[in-house]
Parts: sequence; structure tokens; C-alpha cells
Amino acid sequence: FNSSHCSRGVVLLRAAMILAAIALTPVAFQPRLASRSSRPLAPCISCCDSPPTTPPRERSTEVDARGFVVPQVGDVVKMPSKWPGEWEVAQVDFVQAVGSRSTVEVDLLPLKSIGDGLYRLSGRKPAAVRADIAKLGRLDSEYVREVDGYRVDERQLQPIVPRPAPNEATTQLGLEEYAKLKAEILIEAALVGAAGAAVCYAALGSDGAAAFGLGSLAGCTYLALLSTEIDMVGPSGEPPPKALQIAASGRLLLPVALMV
Repeated sequence: FNSSHCSRGVVLLRAAMILAAIALTPVAFQPRLASRSSRPLAPCISCCDSPPTTPPRERSTEVDARGFVVPQVGDVVKMPSKWPGEWEVAQVDFVQAVGSRSTVEVDLLPLKSIGDGLYRLSGRKPAAVRADIAKLGRLDSEYVREVDGYRVDERQLQPIVPRPAPNEATTQLGLEEYAKLKAEILIEAALVGAAGAAVCYAALGSDGAAAFGLGSLAGCTYLALLSTEIDMVGPSGEPPPKALQIAASGRLLLPVALMV
């Protein structure tokens, strides 16, 4: 054999040895693999398994540097009214810490009372009122889905200073002054209308006087109907006739009638 045949034989021998080693590998490692498979498997945890239920943690109460409880956005609170010692209901819209004064201020949306202890936002979003949390009071409220509002116990809104009892003599004196003022306004309007009609008659003739007189009459009628509607808002008394109520509500049609 020449050298090429010897080298080819060496290559074939090496290839045979590699194949034999590969074939014997599973047998050599079988005890080790068996020992691994005999170990207990760790329990499998699925990502879809629900976590163990734990009791809910109580919400922490945040307090500012002065010791006042900081409300959260959406809380219903009571804020001082424009009348001293009285309260209004509002909802927290924004909370902001003022670091320079170590205080917390909130933006409040006033809630409108709709009766039966229910409060809700008006149809249009009201203007926010900025207030310090030190001036606010806590309210226990319940959301009522049917009216999209909150039910508040009216006892929580008791005035700090009780309202004084009305004085009957003072009330009667005020009503008399109001009636006298209404009469004076109507008389003055009628006198001005009559004087203006006379001047128009002298300067423009009968047509001008008639036009001015009709306008003055419409103005006096408007004032009388307006006072009637105001009387319905005032103290309880005998309501005006139904026809007069309808006329008072339609008083704005008087200028239209003059134009026709």
C-alpha cells in the first residue's frame, strides 16, 4: 500500500471511533439521567393562578404638617358658606401642597341641593373654589346612582352659630316698605309716560304721542307683572290668580306685541 492508502485508512479509523463513542454515550450516562429523573419535581406555578386572598389593607390617612387630614380627589366635604357660621357642600377636584407655607390647598366644586338631602353638580361644571383644608369639614356621604349625586345627612350641616329667630315686627315693616316702593315706581313710570306723550303730541303730533303712550303703557304693565312674579317668591301668602301668573311669566312678549 502507498501513503495515500495509509492516510485514508487512518481517517476511516478515526471516524469509526467517533461513531462508536456517540453510540455509547446514552448508555454511559443512563444512571446519571435516571438519578436526575428520580428527584422530586418542584411544584409548577401558573401565571393564571389567582394569588392568595389577603384581607384588604386599611387606607392610610394622610396628614399635613399642621395635623389636618388631607382629602382626596372626589371626596365630598363641607366648606364655609358666604353666610357666617353656615356650610355648603362641595366635592374635591384638585389637591395641591404649598411648600412655602407647609399647607395643602384644594379646588372645590360646589354641589347644588336637589332636595331630600341630595346634592349634585349642576348641569354645567361650576367654577372651582380654592380653599385651605383647615377651613373644611368632613362629611359622611353616600353616592346615589339614580340621580348621580350624593346623599348627606343634613344634621352634619348644622350652622355653627344658630340663626336668630325672625322678628315679626321687623318683617312686617319690611313688607310695608316693599309695597310702598312698588307703588311709587309704578306712579313715577306712569307720570313720566304721560309727560312724554304730551311732549310728543306738541312736537310730533298725535301719531308720535300715541306711539310714546303705548310704549309707556307697556312699560308700566311690565313693571306690574314683574312685581307680581317677585311677590310669588316672597313670604307665603295668597297666590295670585292663575291667569295673572301666566301673564307674569309671559311679560317678555310685550315688546314683541308693540312691534307688531
